[in-house]
Amino acid sequence: MGELKEGLASLLAVLLVLAFAHEALAPTAAWASPTPKLLSEELGPRTCPSPIGNVTTYYGDLVASGSETLVIRDVDFTLYGSLIAMDQATVVIENAILTLCEVGGEMGNITIRDEAYIEVTNSTIRGEGIFYLYLLNETRAVFQGAVFEHSHEFYGAAEVTVLNSKVVWVDCFGSVRVSINNTIVEFLLAATDDARVWIRNSRVGTAYPGILRAQRNAVIEAYDCAVSSRADCYDNSTLWLLNVSSPSVEVIPPGPGEVGRAAIYVGWHLNVSVLLGDEAVSGAEVRAYFPNGSLAYEGATGPGGYVDMLLLEKVLHVVDRTAVEDVVRDYTIRAYYGDLEGEASVSLDGNKELYVSLLSTLLVTCLDGDGEAAGGVEVRLEPLGARRYTGVDGRALFTLLEPGSYELTAYYMGLKVAGPEVVDITDIMAYNVELSCAIYDLIVIVLNTKGEPISGATVRLLFANGTSLYNSLTDASGRVEFKNIPATTYKLVVEASGYKEAYQVVKLESEGQEVEFRLEAEQVMPGYLPYVAGGAIAIVVVVAIVVLLMRRKGK
Repeated sequence: MGELKEGLASLLAVLLVLAFAHEALAPTAAWASPTPKLLSEELGPRTCPSPIGNVTTYYGDLVASGSETLVIRDVDFTLYGSLIAMDQATVVIENAILTLCEVGGEMGNITIRDEAYIEVTNSTIRGEGIFYLYLLNETRAVFQGAVFEHSHEFYGAAEVTVLNSKVVWVDCFGSVRVSINNTIVEFLLAATDDARVWIRNSRVGTAYPGILRAQRNAVIEAYDCAVSSRADCYDNSTLWLLNVSSPSVEVIPPGPGEVGRAAIYVGWHLNVSVLLGDEAVSGAEVRAYFPNGSLAYEGATGPGGYVDMLLLEKVLHVVDRTAVEDVVRDYTIRAYYGDLEGEASVSLDGNKELYVSLLSTLLVTCLDGDGEAAGGVEVRLEPLGARRYTGVDGRALFTLLEPGSYELTAYYMGLKVAGPEVVDITDIMAYNVELSCAIYDLIVIVLNTKGEPISGATVRLLFANGTSLYNSLTDASGRVEFKNIPATTYKLVVEASGYKEAYQVVKLESEGQEVEFRLEAEQVMPGYLPYVAGGAIAIVVVVAIVVLLMRRKGK
């Protein structure tokens, strides 16, 4: 039972955190590099080996540093050594093939470091064996239309953008920000040590089993991707899988020395169309709600009359060093278009489409005997059994009404004050109805027998069954007003110092109805009467004592 309570508490915590998010369960807005500024059209080649035909072979390391720029363009280039850029140098590889070869039994590598920049466009970089690509220390990199073969890439730079490319084995670490789009990762994409990775419209795993992994404080957000083998995370990391297919999704409990707050959020696309009759409407507001009523998403339909949402199906996380799964797939979808509303429910376990039909609304305005808004009135709509209470504006709204005949009745303080009134819903539109309610003001006037007002008199208003409702004091004119009370039979009781108590039974039937009391003064005993009464009592007592003594003496 304790484990169940802890699991439920954990689910509630997850839902609360997600319900107050700006887009309710959508992950943080994805960072992406601005449109890469390609340097290849601006730069000419620095002094490099002269091509032999269209093939260039170079023995030794190619090094660029400081303000130097190294350009490899329109060439099949073979390098027996490493390519190194540092200290704000620039490397541009365009429309080229770069082959790295072994030297003395060691493979040549590529190292870009210390605020250097590398740009690879429409080119292939390959190795005779496995080579390493290192992006380190505030380096920036743009790979567009790049193909890496036999490589292991380490992204520890400040900013990396990969577009329409193919990479092999990518490890992201440190404070790097990586944006990957429409790219193939042949084997593994991993993030660790505070790295942040966004991957969209891409595939992880081709000829090799593909793995997507977040670990040690890293965050990966994957959208519209396919992972051929598994997606996992552990050690205080976070993995978002939004429309991501993977045979295996696993949050790994912490090992020794690891933190157990890892979480995987699994979600899907929900395409919602809003219909008015048979026509999809644009500009409709659409909201998705969790079962507990908290907001999960809000947006608006576009020109096609639909909106695409990303909503969660489940959350995998760790509780007490044990992996648990919380399902959050059931949603209520509400659509708002002008005064019309629609509602539908969906259970999300994959990408789905949903159609929400707009239905009629009925706005009821309750007015009291003065023609003013009456708040706190209970309005009942039959045969639905729906109940609404009017606000201070006197209004109550009923939504999602199918065509048909309905009956309105209003109650105030438990008493019927209006209706039943029949309302026919025919077309899909907003209907407005006013109910004149038998809610009136009752005025009580308290006078003495001479017709003079009595101020400060207590007036009690009770229901006919004796239940007390209000107490009030008369003003200087002897008046008290009970405002906004339902028409029914009341008992009025009036008390005033020096006057006899009085009461009346009153049937309230109209606005501003007046009831008058004329109180009789109480009879006041003259000042000497108390002494006379006291003396008489004393005489009676003395006589009684004498009689008692004489009886005892006679015995």
